[in-house]
Amino acid sequence: MADKSDKADKNAAAEPAAPKKSPLKLVLMIVGAVLLLVLGAAGGFVANKMMAPPEDEFAGLLKPPAGEEHKKEDTEHHEGEAAEEDCVPVAAAEAGGGGGEHGEKKDEAGAKPPCGPKKKKVEVEAEFATTYYDFPGTFTANLKNSRHFIQVTIALSTQYDDQVITNVKAHEPALKSAVIGTLADCTDEDIVGIEAKQQIAGRIRDAINDVLLKKTRFGGIEEVHFTSFVTQ
Repeated sequence: MADKSDKADKNAAAEPAAPKKSPLKLVLMIVGAVLLLVLGAAGGFVANKMMAPPEDEFAGLLKPPAGEEHKKEDTEHHEGEAAEEDCVPVAAAEAGGGGGEHGEKKDEAGAKPPCGPKKKKVEVEAEFATTYYDFPGTFTANLKNSRHFIQVTIALSTQYDDQVITNVKAHEPALKSAVIGTLADCTDEDIVGIEAKQQIAGRIRDAINDVLLKKTRFGGIEEVHFTSFVTQ
């Protein structure tokens, strides 16, 4: 028994001890594994970028900055509200316009126009005030080569200053004579139809301006209007 025990001890002593693992190797293995994972993820990302369509790469560049879209929507919304505030519904405008004196006061105060389709603005050239003057009296004259006579009353108009009417009043006798002479030079055929009457009015205007030019060096009468026109 003792011999067997001694042999076993010798054999055990003869067997080499198992080598122990080094801590440095373990750390290197862990670092290598991490590097492999990182490199694999980076390679996959690059591959996806290379395979993506071109428009995807620039999609982010084409998008407006954060908040711009909301800002644009808010602006359009406020503009719509402002347009609605500048007018009132048609029904409300009609109801408010029929209030008699109250409605008139509202209009004078600058009531808002009724909502509806927008209309184009007409550009109107600067207008001058027209002054009318009813020439006193009735003008009667026999028609040329006829048994008929003509009887008219006339009004004058001008867009010049009041001096023109002042000149007319100052020279009424001479102007009346010129008007009667013009009427007496008309024939039966000259007074038939609207165009004929317009031509007579033009002839009277020219006769009046000729007198004014001689008396005051300025005419200024632009139109002659018949306020009555009778022939017999």
